Formats: sequence, C-alpha cells, structure tokens
Amino acid sequence: MEYADAERSDVNPVNKTIRLAPKPKYGWNPKTKRGVRATVV
Repeated sequence: MEYADAERSDVNPVNKTIRLAPKPKYGWNPKTKRGVRATVV
C-alpha cells in the first residue's frame, strides 16, 4: 500500500526504484522511523 501515494517524481526508471517519503498532503507516512527510503520494484 505504500506505493499508492507515489508520484511520478518518486519513480526512477533507470535504477528501477520508487522513493517512499512522507506525503503530508495525503496524510500519509512511511512505515519506517527514518521516513524516506528507496525500494526496488
């Protein structure tokens, strides 16, 4: 479900990653305490 709030700017097709970062405008925060991470898809 973390991918649901991903925006185009969060997707890196070269590295095949999606950046997961807090999105206050959607009222969403990632599961990790660090808050920002990139995950391979």
